[in-house]
Amino acid sequence: MQSLKHSFKRTHPNMQTMQLQTTSPNSPAVHQLNHLLSHTHMLLRLKATL
Repeated sequence: MQSLKHSFKRTHPNMQTMQLQTTSPNSPAVHQLNHLLSHTHMLLRLKATL
């Protein structure tokens, strides 16, 4: 669980690294989490532009 938090901190500021994280051989749960993170990130950016 610690590594999951670490990856969140690393990938959240940058969409590019987030995509890299999803392509790495991880469990489906991690893949889903990254997918969710990218959607949340996009929504936050969308709100910021409004």
